[in-house]
Amino acid sequence: MTTWTPTKPQVEFVRILLAERVAESERDNWWFHIRREVTSLARFQDVISALKRRPKLPEFLSPSEIGLYRNPETGVLYRLTKTEDGHLLVSEYSKVALTKGLRLTTKGEVVRVEKGKWRRGTLEESKRALRVIRASWKMTEEEMREYQYGICLFCYRNLEDARSVYHMYGPKCAQKHGLPWNELPEGIKFVEEK
Repeated sequence: MTTWTPTKPQVEFVRILLAERVAESERDNWWFHIRREVTSLARFQDVISALKRRPKLPEFLSPSEIGLYRNPETGVLYRLTKTEDGHLLVSEYSKVALTKGLRLTTKGEVVRVEKGKWRRGTLEESKRALRVIRASWKMTEEEMREYQYGICLFCYRNLEDARSVYHMYGPKCAQKHGLPWNELPEGIKFVEEK
């Protein structure tokens, strides 16, 4: 009688499920159980079913809100928007210098930087991207302010003048949301970046 052993892809799939759904402190117990008790394909499928029923750990949750998301390892920036029928669409920011943009430095200077371009994915591309993007990557207002690209907090479009960069939203969003649209305060100055 031959004993059943999982294939490498099956083992890798279980590793992924364990990483996404089981706290690190519990993983050794799961592996012990799998090695000892899983002696057939049917039992292996039972383990997979049990793992799939567990909720994903917070750091592995896919995003469900519109906003800006930034991969902390690669720095890739994603913009999530919704279609009229409620599907999330993912746009990725390329760092190819196509236009000029502005940002606010920590010294209170508005500087010009090279900007890239948003590439909106199709619905299918967006579904694939949402499997990779994590909810924990969503940028806070402070992270957006410090990020090198000036992007509106509300519509996520590029900001085109120093006042917009300072306020973190443009004149249209200021009017739409009833927000102040004041002149730049003293100490904020526009400088060309070298």
